[in-house]
Amino acid sequence: MQTQIIAKEDKKERIIIYLKENTQALNNDIEKLLNVSDATATRYLEELEKSGAIEQKGEKGRFVRYQLK
Repeated sequence: MQTQIIAKEDKKERIIIYLKENTQALNNDIEKLLNVSDATATRYLEELEKSGAIEQKGEKGRFVRYQLK
């Protein structure tokens, strides 16, 4: 269980690093970066958004982008 938590936090840190280098990301960018499903990428992005690390721009679908706060 501890290993899974560490792996998840590592992946969320990789998203932050990606956003520092690229200024914004689509859900698809995160799927490819982490080699995860759409649902998993969405979950990581939502967790980062709730923690206040990133913010969502756009409302729905392909218009949604994420950037650092």
